[in-house]
Amino acid sequence: ESLWTCVTRKLPVLMSRRAVRLVLIDSITALFRGGDYERSNFRQRSRDLNRIGASLHTLSSTHNITVVCVNQVTAVLGNQVCEATGRVRSVTPALGLTWSNLVTTRLLITRTERMLKDSTTDPHPPTTDPCPPTADPCPPTCVIRSIEVVSAPHLPNQVGYMVVERGGVRGLE
Repeated sequence: ESLWTCVTRKLPVLMSRRAVRLVLIDSITALFRGGDYERSNFRQRSRDLNRIGASLHTLSSTHNITVVCVNQVTAVLGNQVCEATGRVRSVTPALGLTWSNLVTTRLLITRTERMLKDSTTDPHPPTTDPCPPTADPCPPTCVIRSIEVVSAPHLPNQVGYMVVERGGVRGLE
C-alpha cells in the first residue's frame, strides 16, 4: 500500500516540482513476495501488480520518464536457451507471468567470473576479449557484468558488458 501511495500521490507531486527523468524501484519483487501475498492470495497479488504496473506506465507516458523496476530471479528447472547468446539460462523473473505482461523491455544483468585488472586506469579495454578470466586480486568495482536484452520491441536481442565503478557504470566495447 505504501508503494501505491508513493506512485499515485507522492511521485506526481515530486514531478510537478522537480525535473524527474528516471524512477527506479529496487526491488519491486520484495514487495510482492511473502507477507501479504501468501500462496493462497495469488489473485490479489496479480491485481496489485497490474495496478502498480498500469500506474507506472501512465506516469512514464504522461511525464516522458524512464521507469526501471528491479525484479529478482528464481532458479529454472530444465533448460531455457538464450536467443542472443545460445547459452542455457538457469534463472527466470521472480514475479512471473503477470509482471512479464506489464514489462516493455526486459534486461538481464549478471555478474560474470571475469575481471578487469585495473578498471580505474584502463579507459579502453581490449575489444577482442574485454573480460579475460584472471586470478589477480582486484577491487570489487572491477567485476565485469553482462547486460543482455532479453526482450524489447525496439532492440535486438544482444549482450554487452560493463563495470560498476565509483563514478558510475561504464560500458565495455
